[in-house]
Amino acid sequence: MIDTMQSNEIQNYIEVENAVDTDLSEEQESDMFKEARPMPLIRLFPDDIKEADISYIQSSQTNRENNAPPAIVNGFPERIAPYAGLGLLYTVWRDGSANVSTAQRIFDYEYTGYKSSNILLTAAHCLFDREDAGAKGACTSCWFYSGYDGGSYIRRHRVEHWRVPSLYADGTKVESLGYDYGFCGLRDFSYDVSDVNALPTNQMVFPVTAYGYPMNIGFGKVPLRIKGQVALDIPTFQGTCQMFGNTFGPGCSGGGWYNEDIPNRLIGINSFLYTDDRTGSMYSPRFNSQFLRSFRNAWESWQDIVGPVPPGPPPPPDPFRPFEFKALS
Repeated sequence: MIDTMQSNEIQNYIEVENAVDTDLSEEQESDMFKEARPMPLIRLFPDDIKEADISYIQSSQTNRENNAPPAIVNGFPERIAPYAGLGLLYTVWRDGSANVSTAQRIFDYEYTGYKSSNILLTAAHCLFDREDAGAKGACTSCWFYSGYDGGSYIRRHRVEHWRVPSLYADGTKVESLGYDYGFCGLRDFSYDVSDVNALPTNQMVFPVTAYGYPMNIGFGKVPLRIKGQVALDIPTFQGTCQMFGNTFGPGCSGGGWYNEDIPNRLIGINSFLYTDDRTGSMYSPRFNSQFLRSFRNAWESWQDIVGPVPPGPPPPPDPFRPFEFKALS
């Protein structure tokens, strides 16, 4: 079942490529889901941050005195309808263990216009196990189950390539948090995509909705969303941002944060928790110009993957929001 994968380090990334073209039988698929465990979120403890670089963004364009305070209460989770652009990521490690986490298809409207994409975004820790987390290294096989919901799914996709920043793999625990993102290349392209964006630094407090398959809610079996707020004028760890009200647990790693002011704009992912935080918060690497350059590099590297050609895109009401997640009624 486990694919042979080749790893190398190029242009500040650790990249892994599938070397064997294999598929799964129904029996193999059934067995692997029985064995899989939800991917744990990274956890920070007080001793981890004694020398951490703490900072915040302050914008001259915003009157901070008029900002509403950030939410410090738990958000209310809501089940959503299955969507092909969001799904369960299944990874197998060299010791034979397996994990499930969350991923979504992405593109960059500013860079390419409205395009179909073969690239997934997830958390780096879903693809690469650092020394301080167990030192499994790179996962040996990876699959994406689009629209996964209660054991059914729209389609299974074999991940052809994936990469994570070397600064995530090699940095100290706290320093690596700003680079806890990874990109996966699929064989086929789809218009069911989310638009990656840098944080809106002209707005210090804004509503956000996070998505994922958390084990503590729904047992990691169904797609969920939870609403909260990001407050950029609240100090946090260098290169990261904090979402108040996000109480998702293991299995949600890599699930996207969407700016509710402009639907389908992805501005963060579920990455780590701080154990002394009593606000019901989740943290994400900061989507900045370096993150966008990393994605664009992956985009250019993997556009030549041969696979099914998608049909023409349905006419969206606005090219910045080709799809909006719908809650189940």
